[in-house]
Amino acid sequence: NLSVAGALNAIKIAAQADNATDTTPAASVYQDAGVTGVDGSNLPSISSALDSAAVDSTAVDSSAKVQALVDAYKAILASADGTGANTATALTGAQYTTVGVTGVSGSAAPGNALNLLNSAVDAQARTGVDTVPELQAMADAAAHVMAAAGGNAGQIATLTLDDLKALGITSVTSANLSAVLAAIGSSTDGAVDTLPKLQDLVRSVVGTVTAALNTIQAAAEADSANDNTPALTVYNDAGVTGITNLAAINSALDSTTVNGIAVDTPAKVQTLINAYNAILASADGSAGNTAIALTAAQYSTLGVTGLSGVAAPGNTLTLLNDAVDRKPNTGVDRVPEVQALADAAARVIAAASGDAATVAMLSMNDLSALGVTGVSTLSVGNQQRILDAISATANDGTGVDTVAKLQALIVANLDVTPPAAPVINTVASDNVINASEVGSIITGSNEAGASVQLSLGGNTRNASVSGSNW
Repeated sequence: NLSVAGALNAIKIAAQADNATDTTPAASVYQDAGVTGVDGSNLPSISSALDSAAVDSTAVDSSAKVQALVDAYKAILASADGTGANTATALTGAQYTTVGVTGVSGSAAPGNALNLLNSAVDAQARTGVDTVPELQAMADAAAHVMAAAGGNAGQIATLTLDDLKALGITSVTSANLSAVLAAIGSSTDGAVDTLPKLQDLVRSVVGTVTAALNTIQAAAEADSANDNTPALTVYNDAGVTGITNLAAINSALDSTTVNGIAVDTPAKVQTLINAYNAILASADGSAGNTAIALTAAQYSTLGVTGLSGVAAPGNTLTLLNDAVDRKPNTGVDRVPEVQALADAAARVIAAASGDAATVAMLSMNDLSALGVTGVSTLSVGNQQRILDAISATANDGTGVDTVAKLQALIVANLDVTPPAAPVINTVASDNVINASEVGSIITGSNEAGASVQLSLGGNTRNASVSGSNW
């Protein structure tokens, strides 16, 4: 046996060095120190307290102090019987502090963190509170919950999924966490100051999130969304944020590649919203002012197909991003509009390779859609000159990967000299059409590539042109 002083010294050394174990100092050492109530069932917990940073040698330098530590931990272990709300005497902040838990003080009262901590401890099994780190995690979690309740964004952000799990809250996942945090942030302290209250709030939120996600998934699967449905409230219930253009987001739900699986979690829906917001933010009508280039993944997330990778000189994504950047917001607020731009950009880059088949697929409408001006009324000859000029650029697409380059190319290759007046061949041998010659075909010649219209008797007709003849 050790003297009282020797036993206390052994306990003090272990506390100062934080080197107590599940079996040392032994229960007999505590007995020699004049401390009662330590046995094999609680010795590991008492040793855990000695190993906590807050319990040093001065905290256990008398038999009375050691006894207070033992009694405090025994009270905590007795409360944690796996059945909630059956602890007759509420644990105090001093008891938690005595065993080395920090950040806890005072007495439990409605609306405070200690009230929630005690409720959580009461519902825990003994094995869930038999080390100080477990208790500390629960105390921190309770503090985070109470700070988040009615708190600001920073306070809400301190509350984590691990916190809620530490308290014993179930049904919270990474997918619905944001909605749960939002609900706690909107609550009062009194609405979350016990484990049952907090769990009930979580169940309600999870049910709401699930219902909202089901609505969003159904719309995506059936392509049945419209400008107003699913409603903004549905997205709010799903726990997602940042929607500034509901019609645009719903347009993404109606794209072929966005199905129910693509929006089956709040995180996926949030990614879609963030992607479309980035595109809408880029489309401010001013070229060259988007700081971070849009990626193919962002376009793909909202249902635009045919894109991959990141923007690089000469590729489709670079031309598409430039076109989007120049567009007003209203020019890209539906996925079909964005898809048309992506397809047009792809045809331009493909035409630069010089392959006749890909050049033939490019139209003036494509160029006009991208933001190139002055091409919608070009003559057939000038249209061909533009296509030939694009085909003659570098095969790697670097000559046509911005709208400005395309515009300059067109200006440089347009034939702006008015065509010579078309010639009308002799009609009906004498240029006089009598009654028997009313069905005569009028022909003539023209500058190659020109369009010809013929006005006769107040009627104007487009002539059929082939080369330099009409």
